Amino acid sequence: MKTINQEQFLMERIISLQIKQATELHQLKMQLHEALQTLNPFSIIKSSLLEKDNSPDLKHLVINGVVNLTSTYLAKNPFLRILQQPIKKFLGNFVNTISN
Repeated sequence: MKTINQEQFLMERIISLQIKQATELHQLKMQLHEALQTLNPFSIIKSSLLEKDNSPDLKHLVINGVVNLTSTYLAKNPFLRILQQPIKKFLGNFVNTISN
């Protein structure tokens, strides 16, 4: 009679551990899904735009970032580098004309 009770106890314990393992696996999958959603670039941009009221300098940071990326692209592009010299001359003359 004792062996049947021990076997029953072991089987119940195995079943409870399997259920615990399944629930922990489900929780782990949910946490992974939430982490992936948080790290999604679109979600990062969306959350930063939604929090723009909290950060008044966000507009300036975004504009500075866009200007930096654009200037880096223009400086690295060999075709556009050829066009930079005439543009610089024109802008220099334009600025001198306005300032005088």
